[in-house]
Amino acid sequence: MKILIIGGGEVGFHLAGELVKENHDVVLVEKDPERLRQITKSLDVLALEGDGTGQKILEEAGIASADMLIAVTNSDESNILACMVAREFEVKTKIARVRDHELSYRDSVLRPERIGIDLMIHPELETSQEIIRLIRHPMATDVMEFFNGEVVLLGLKVTSESVVVGKTLIELGRHFTDLNYRVVAISRDSETLIPKGNHQIEEGDLIYVITRHDAANSMFALVSAEMHITRSVMILGASRIGQLVAKILQDDNEIKVKLVDSDENRAKRVAERLVDTLVVEADGRDIDVIAAEGLPDMDAFIASTGDDETNIVTSLVSRHLGVKSIITLVEKKFYLPIIKAIGLEIAVNKHILTSNAILKYIHHGHVLFFSQVRGIDAETIVYSVEDTAKITKKPLTKLKFPDGSMIGAIKRRGEVFIPTGDTQVNAGDEALIFYLPEAHHKVDSWFA
Repeated sequence: MKILIIGGGEVGFHLAGELVKENHDVVLVEKDPERLRQITKSLDVLALEGDGTGQKILEEAGIASADMLIAVTNSDESNILACMVAREFEVKTKIARVRDHELSYRDSVLRPERIGIDLMIHPELETSQEIIRLIRHPMATDVMEFFNGEVVLLGLKVTSESVVVGKTLIELGRHFTDLNYRVVAISRDSETLIPKGNHQIEEGDLIYVITRHDAANSMFALVSAEMHITRSVMILGASRIGQLVAKILQDDNEIKVKLVDSDENRAKRVAERLVDTLVVEADGRDIDVIAAEGLPDMDAFIASTGDDETNIVTSLVSRHLGVKSIITLVEKKFYLPIIKAIGLEIAVNKHILTSNAILKYIHHGHVLFFSQVRGIDAETIVYSVEDTAKITKKPLTKLKFPDGSMIGAIKRRGEVFIPTGDTQVNAGDEALIFYLPEAHHKVDSWFA
């Protein structure tokens, strides 16, 4: 496909890199000349300098022959306008990043279908929903849902008291015959591997497990002797994301929410809107102040200020004070690799989440779903299995499925199950695959 990307910021850059790897013809338009130089040095794309809302630059970029336009600048107005221009050129698919999620409401005069936009992505809403998933699964470092939530991928930290320590995957299968799950990856010492049956699980491993949603608690019990339930949450920072998370959580009568912000006027405005949330004006960077506000007694802490350094430092303070579940919002991608090294488990980046949401929409045909896994170098994909796919020829044990990949779950005629070696994939199935990036093209060939 020929794809025009308007905006070369974090999201545009990430998208361009992923789409080039998939052999799409990508043209990127960016008005900042310094940013443009960085893009041309790093990516094999045609990059043009200019305002992506202008007809002349869009024509130069080849909009007349484009299959898709993705507008991801920092301006809602520019993104919407670029898509409206693309509509006039009869571009088939138009995607806009828009911060104001109220534009997608049914009564909005600018809702997507009214102005010819096929997909409106709301970064703060995507990020808030990700945080909510993590809050509702406090023992997981990552949570991804598939097949309308029937299947989940859980990132689980193996503690010293875990019953799985020292056991191979074959031994786990023999000991826990009543559990239906697959260990699809192990992250150890910054390395991610797709395990075989003889791989042994060690204390401190981060394991990724695919199981049915109703079996999630059983998975938590495998890796820790203590079950954690979230009853109280402190949110630092009344940012747009902080407010969205508080709004969703306050409707859950079983969770008490305290929102802390250092700006007195903002705290007052937010308190008027979030009537069931306790909003406090205080400087969360001061350990004595934040402790006095009850942080040590909280089940979860969410750092959602607009400053990465503040979020990281206050998350470390929360860890020091014994908070069980800590979620750190990080804007700058270069901080992500060090998060685990400094003792924090969960970092959420809205740019990557936005990119993933767009990539999910872009993939079509036999690909139903695509997403990168946060925190490790791995990806997930769901294929619609066609008659001609070679994956259907034999049972899984008799196939030489690519190294660095694993089939995690299958949906067949509305029923979802975790496959075994004797399972044979059929035409019409939907297959969830977990794989390392270098195995992508080999995996794809099994479903082409």
